[in-house]
Amino acid sequence: MEILYGILRAIAVILGEIIESLTGLINSIFGTMLGKLGLVILLIVAMCLDNYFRKKERRING
Repeated sequence: MEILYGILRAIAVILGEIIESLTGLINSIFGTMLGKLGLVILLIVAMCLDNYFRKKERRING
């Protein structure tokens, strides 16, 4: 179960990096306001994913 948790967390980190690089591209193309909005959305998604995985880890470890 811990291996699956580690794999899922790694996938979430990789997806976060991809989204962050895409946000940088959007920022350079469309300007700073859209880029800032994208970063805020990315931050919210990252916080939600981290919270989800922490709760899942607590359930697994007891």
